[in-house]
Amino acid sequence: MAHGELWLDHVARRIGGPRVLALGLLRGLAVLAGFMWVVLAPSDHAGWGPVQTVLLGFLAYSAALMASLWRWPHRTLQLNLLVVTVDLVFALLLIHLTGGTRSVLFLALLLIAGVQAYYHGYGYGVGVALVAAAAYVGVVWPTLDHVEAANTLIRVVVLIGTAVGVGVLAQVEERERLAVARLSSDGVAETRTAGAFSMWARTTAMSRAL
Repeated sequence: MAHGELWLDHVARRIGGPRVLALGLLRGLAVLAGFMWVVLAPSDHAGWGPVQTVLLGFLAYSAALMASLWRWPHRTLQLNLLVVTVDLVFALLLIHLTGGTRSVLFLALLLIAGVQAYYHGYGYGVGVALVAAAAYVGVVWPTLDHVEAANTLIRVVVLIGTAVGVGVLAQVEERERLAVARLSSDGVAETRTAGAFSMWARTTAMSRAL
């Protein structure tokens, strides 16, 4: 196994498994995407300004969150409601600063809703998506026109649909995982029973021979 794979395996075990590790990797991807947007930003966002300041704040917040996840994994995971609230605030603030309805950073809301649906269940994810959709409409309302109104409606539908689809997929995956675990447990129990019976048979045969 390569050193990189060994390191990832160690990190995953330290913070609670590969599913938790994926959370950190997705957050890193979000930070990278934000700064790539800054690098490729249109001229009206060139130089240091509010967008760059908010992104720097998000970077610092994400770094602190990952450090906390490394140091206190279980305690940090219990703060999910606070974390998703802060994530939504950052995402909506960036959407507001980068054009409202014209901002491509709406995609961050899809990631937030999808992650919540996958890790915390269908109902929780849909609830987050509904809150995010309502807040998004409120943020972009001043920039709406007859064209962007239709685009905004489509984005809201996609946002809620993403949470529904990912939530259903997560439930199916969870049922399959539990079924595999149950079969594995039954197999171990049967193996132990067969082993015990075999030992009893050998002991009985030796006793009769004596």
